[in-house]
Amino acid sequence: MDKKNGILLVALGTPRSCETEDVREYLKEFLGDPLVIQKPRWLWLPILNGIILKVRPQKSAEMYKQIWTDEGSPLMSYTIAQTEQLQGLREDFDVRFAMTYGEPRIDKVIREMKESGVEDITVLPLYPQYSLTTVEPIIQQVKKIDDKINVIRDFHQIESYTDLLAESIREKWQANHYDKLILSYHGIPLSYVTKKKDAYEAQCIETTRLFVEKLGLKEEEYEHTYQSKFGPESHVQNAIHGSYDWVVTLSRSMDKPEEPEGGGIFFVDLNYSVISDLCERLSLGNRGYIYILDGRGGIVYHPQQQLIYSGLKQELISEVMESKKTSFLTGDGRLYTISRSEETGWIVVGVSMVSELMRRADAARGIYLLIALALFLAALALAYLLSNEITKPIKALERSM
Repeated sequence: MDKKNGILLVALGTPRSCETEDVREYLKEFLGDPLVIQKPRWLWLPILNGIILKVRPQKSAEMYKQIWTDEGSPLMSYTIAQTEQLQGLREDFDVRFAMTYGEPRIDKVIREMKESGVEDITVLPLYPQYSLTTVEPIIQQVKKIDDKINVIRDFHQIESYTDLLAESIREKWQANHYDKLILSYHGIPLSYVTKKKDAYEAQCIETTRLFVEKLGLKEEEYEHTYQSKFGPESHVQNAIHGSYDWVVTLSRSMDKPEEPEGGGIFFVDLNYSVISDLCERLSLGNRGYIYILDGRGGIVYHPQQQLIYSGLKQELISEVMESKKTSFLTGDGRLYTISRSEETGWIVVGVSMVSELMRRADAARGIYLLIALALFLAALALAYLLSNEITKPIKALERSM
């Protein structure tokens, strides 16, 4: 039976693979869209082609490798699954999907749907909120093919959507004693809202309002914020960093048997951003990084903490905790350098990709020793800086007593 009605789901897009060249091709199309980066073409394109596309693809490819699955790109596999599920629910419709950037292309899929006999197509961008940077590129691509095709601009206010969103959180929220629910949206430059009149921020705020009303949350029980800043320009409420006061608390007993009270416990709160800033200042190559463990192997800081907690990245924590050496080399070419702080009990770990730093096989032994020494010194420096930050209030207290 020919299906006269069709639904086309459209997601952002994804590289064909996590190889550098495929990532570069994808980023060139994505970041080259004048709706995504709204700067004068004469200014932006030389920056894009002369700097960004020479540096960013390799770094982005490494990040893609950390989330790539056996089925390929997570975005691609999830979009395929959504399409198949919707097709199962609406067998009277021809349901397909396309990507704004990359494959399958919007124009190609629409032509295929028309050739198969579909007369009435509805395009559903997979974004609840409208933005000039996400939905508008889809609208413009569709209109070039057929300006009579209906494109759904947003659905954040649809009650069935907010009901589903609330229900997905309610059970988990009620089952655990959480302090706060963080509602994080993708950020866009502030100028897009103030100068281009992008409705995105207002619709995100409305989404949060409708959502928390259904959950019955008090103002102190949730946080509305944004993430994913690109470039130096001011973004809409730039992320949580700097506005959410995370602290790491260290404690030490102060036993005084000669006093009736018997002493007490001394606490020091260290702002999490201090730790993060110190670690990010130290460079260990394009792919190297530093992380910190406490004395029991718990993560104090890791640049990819969320990936570890979600199971998308594994870290050699048990190997680090059991190691009696100051460094060890893994089979995949990662050099781990370990420094232990006596003051805090923390373990500072530097991870470097030896392949980035070793250029000639005949000099491998000498370079390895230099790398190990450099990483060891960097870890010692970080341990010293952290210890200094932590002991400042203690010393100040001693001077005042």
